[in-house]
Amino acid sequence: MHISQPTTNSSHYIMSKKNLLLFIFFIVLHLTSFAVTKTTTGNGNWNSSSTWSPSGQPSSSDDVIIATGHSPNVNVSNAQCKSLTIQTGATVLIGNSKKLTVNNTAGLNISGTLNINGGNITIVNNSTNFVINAGGAVNWNPGDNSSGGATLFGKCIENFSPTSTLTIRKWYSTSVGLGTVVSSNFGNLTISGVSGIWQMQNSLQTRTVQGLLTITSSYVVLDNTGAISNTTIGSIHLTNSSAYLDFYNGTHPGSFSVTTGNVTIAGGELDGFYTAGTGTCNFTINGNLDMTSYGYLVGSHNHNGHFNITINGNASLNRSYFWGINNGSGNITINITGDLTTTKNGSTYSEFYGIVDGNGNSTLTINGSFSNQGYFDLIWNTGVTGVGNGNGSMTIGGTFTQSDGDFRGIWNATTTNSGSCSITIDTLNYSGGIFMVAYSCASGSVNHSFSVTGKATITFSNSSNIFRGNGLATLSGTQNNSSFTFTCNGPFEINGNASAEFSANTGYGSETILLQSTTSFSGGTINFGFTEHDINFTTTDQFTITGGTIYLSKNSGNSTINLNQNVLLNGGTLNVKTIPEEQMSISVET
Repeated sequence: MHISQPTTNSSHYIMSKKNLLLFIFFIVLHLTSFAVTKTTTGNGNWNSSSTWSPSGQPSSSDDVIIATGHSPNVNVSNAQCKSLTIQTGATVLIGNSKKLTVNNTAGLNISGTLNINGGNITIVNNSTNFVINAGGAVNWNPGDNSSGGATLFGKCIENFSPTSTLTIRKWYSTSVGLGTVVSSNFGNLTISGVSGIWQMQNSLQTRTVQGLLTITSSYVVLDNTGAISNTTIGSIHLTNSSAYLDFYNGTHPGSFSVTTGNVTIAGGELDGFYTAGTGTCNFTINGNLDMTSYGYLVGSHNHNGHFNITINGNASLNRSYFWGINNGSGNITINITGDLTTTKNGSTYSEFYGIVDGNGNSTLTINGSFSNQGYFDLIWNTGVTGVGNGNGSMTIGGTFTQSDGDFRGIWNATTTNSGSCSITIDTLNYSGGIFMVAYSCASGSVNHSFSVTGKATITFSNSSNIFRGNGLATLSGTQNNSSFTFTCNGPFEINGNASAEFSANTGYGSETILLQSTTSFSGGTINFGFTEHDINFTTTDQFTITGGTIYLSKNSGNSTINLNQNVLLNGGTLNVKTIPEEQMSISVET
């Protein structure tokens, strides 16, 4: 068999091919040797070789790790990395006019802090991972505040831990909701110093804030599109006087709900509805409401919407204001499972109003106790004709305590067709200020009622104290024909300053008084039947008088007085019927 031998040229070709492959191999090996993981050795500048191990500034092919306790600065405008990992307790600062480019979809893994403060970060590839782990934090305050400068959000797939923190200090368009460009739920979200009214376009319903939503010197609106239906926010904190949060602007086609944990308003304003429109807002706080520093919570502001709020905790107001519905027509329902406290601070009183200058019904239920040192009205008409004509209702499962302030279930000194007010409490402990179930006028037939299921104690601390059931006689020449019913199932005591005033009904409707346990009067000027109207006064247990001036039927009108147990007069003055020509029926058992 003849075997041909290769020519010299063929042998040279084969050897050249082998040499080429070997050359390429060594080139690749050489290049690969420069793609390493760079780990910080301590604090320092990004472009300093000694900041890194292995030594040398990271390149676009290097994975970068910022080790715990280290805080390097990006001090150049062209810093590069393949991926960036910031360990717990570490910080990276990208300052003014500096920039870091992340070149691989492995992206960012943040357990420490990434502080973009006047500088920029560029994400090269779409679908780059952006992870903020538990306890990690990112501060977004870019030098390039444009959509093109926000590739950290626009090109990334986010994964934020519920206990992570994202702080937004600038945003390129207040008509672009944050949740529309972020693919993850948020942990803690802080919005601070963002200019303009930021319309979230209901994006925080889809991308939930699982932690604390903090707003500082910014105005945020959850929705103005009608899409909001059921939004959950972990907790809410408004930190200063220029922090605003509106749930909804305009007309909502139906009802929507917002549910959160603790709410802290330290200045600023939280509104359920804002601007003209209609709809129903249901707001649930699964925690405490804590209001200070002249902060506001307004359910419906300049809006004809209904507002229902449930607080599954305590509500506390200190130099702050709760207005359920302000300058609009709608119903307000307030349910508090814990205690309500309104506190005076210096000369400043807190204010708690159900409806201000609107027509609607106001209902307040407190399962716990209510301590009042502020201004309180279920319905308040500030002087606007034709409004404030709804009904008020309040139920307190615990003790009502007042040592200062001004409490009026309905306060309407403008119109003459005010509604009725009904107040039921377990225990009354009054020691100062003004208390009136109603200070309003109804030319027709309206009944106000005040019921205490336990003990009622009224202690007048000074001569200016006033305690009235139905508190207004006439309004601009029109008689107030409201009737009044007072029932006390437990012991009833009035004591203190002799010049202070207790009046059951100063209007012209009928008056019914039913005292079903011991009654003891030792101070004050106590008026039943203050104006001309019929009165039915009944005690079912011992009635003791040791001081004060008491009128069982002070003015004209038919009187029925039933004293069904012992009457002990050991001091003070008892006037049974001041105008004796009127019909009177008195029954006394001893």
